Amino acid sequence: MLISTQIESIFNLLIEYRKIYKLEKTYNFTGSKNTGGEEMSWNILYEKTHWEDRRKHREEVSVLLDDFLSKQDEGSLIKLISSLWASLVFQDVASAVKKRILDKGHTPTEIANRLSIVKQNPEKLLESTIPGFGPSSLTEILYCLYPDKYAMYNKRSREVAKDFGYKELKTYTFDAEKYHRFMETINKIYEEYAIIKKDIEKQLGIKIPKYDFVDGIVSLLYEKKISVEDLQDLKRKLIKDRINEAAFNYALGSIQGAIKQYLFWIKKGVTEEKAIDRAVNYALGMIESSGTLKDPKNREKLIIALEAMAGLARGIAKVIRDLEQE
Repeated sequence: MLISTQIESIFNLLIEYRKIYKLEKTYNFTGSKNTGGEEMSWNILYEKTHWEDRRKHREEVSVLLDDFLSKQDEGSLIKLISSLWASLVFQDVASAVKKRILDKGHTPTEIANRLSIVKQNPEKLLESTIPGFGPSSLTEILYCLYPDKYAMYNKRSREVAKDFGYKELKTYTFDAEKYHRFMETINKIYEEYAIIKKDIEKQLGIKIPKYDFVDGIVSLLYEKKISVEDLQDLKRKLIKDRINEAAFNYALGSIQGAIKQYLFWIKKGVTEEKAIDRAVNYALGMIESSGTLKDPKNREKLIIALEAMAGLARGIAKVIRDLEQE
């Protein structure tokens, strides 16, 4: 009867621990309802298709660019431009290519020669003037080939960047200086929400390039599918969860440290009472240095975690002892 009561007590502690550390994330990553019965706007960030579609787009542009650089003909040029998101402004890409490039005396070979620099020296593409290719198209090509180095410079990214302090240079020309000023804000956005990127990658089991992540949330912000408030809420939740996990890790670490200290002093010949006292003081020093005790909520969670571990240890020891007596 004693053992069943003790096991019940242990399970109650573990259930309480599970509520605090494992079930506090009421959001989910499949677009279904959370525990409050409300659809969370940020669920779209955890839809694998959102990121897979972007990966496929980058791969398509890369393949079609290589195809055009190899063939250097009108057909492959039209296919390349048609694949770019920047070309969505055209109702008829073939007509746009004819009007903006071919009718002005430029040949596919000329365009291919100018674009080929993206393979040898991509940075120079920012200073290049290529008929039919504006800043949106050129930076999209850079992004597709080097998504960890270049972000897209287009209307939606500039509009969203303004909400994060970006002030566009009042010039009508596009150059590397203008782009890198823009990238300063894009990097701020990345740093602000990098914790979200890591969590998405962890939950979905995928790797998201740095600026694909930024453009992925920029697009959703521009289309008003999520808001800055949504991102901040999610960020706060993830930070909170990380703090909880850290508190639990400190609890484990403090116990491991206390055990080592206890064994150390026992071997030195001190009494068990003094060995325990010194080991506990050592563990308290570890916990205090972590800063966990400064936050009342985290302090309480740490206490519950320690109590759960203590109850579990006692329960396991009791079961083993009883087994030995059988």
